[in-house]
Formats: sequence, structure tokens, C-alpha cells
Amino acid sequence: MRYNVYRMKTHRQQRIVPEKCPVCGAQRKHFTSQTLTGEQLSGLTHSTCAICATTILTFVVSHDVGSVAVGLVSDLTLQEATAFLVAPSVDYDDVLALYAATTDEDVYVKDFIV
Repeated sequence: MRYNVYRMKTHRQQRIVPEKCPVCGAQRKHFTSQTLTGEQLSGLTHSTCAICATTILTFVVSHDVGSVAVGLVSDLTLQEATAFLVAPSVDYDDVLALYAATTDEDVYVKDFIV
């Protein structure tokens, strides 16, 4: 997937817009993009295709020699993606507790649904 990276002069943030939709092939003019996080050298953007409603989360890091962007096709809305940014991180203890509980034959996955 190819991206165009634009620098926003007023905020010194990155704006990442895919050149075309990976699902339907629509050109970038059909995308709406919102920057979720933006630093001077990195950023995360939520883009939605107006034609097929595909969502792409794109993370970009800029260096002196260029920029690297990684895109993820997703079904997350802008609100859901923003919620993940402020949610507490999963730590090692959480993963180990889940593993220990799921290896117990008497525990069912439905017991973990919140």
C-alpha cells in the first residue's frame, strides 16, 4: 500500500493519506482522515474510504532520510480507535493470568467476557 505523507505547517504534525483503497481501489480523494496522535517525527492516522467504508489505521515514523508508514485495514470507528489509545496497557501479569485460566478445563471463555 502506498501513502502520501503531508506535513501540516500549523501543527508540525504528519497527515498520512493512502494513495488508494486496498479493498475497492478508490483514489485518495475519497478518503477522510483524522490524525489521532501526532508528534514531530511520528503519528497515527485513522482514514476511511467513502466508497466502501474500509478503515485504515496508519502509523508513520519520519527520519532524516525519509518516512516509513505501516497500514492496518480495520473495522474500528474513529471513536473505537481513540478509546484504544487511552485504554490501560496489557501487561505480562494480565497475559499470564489469562493463560493460566484458559488452561484450566473447568473455566470457559464466556467467564472472561466483560
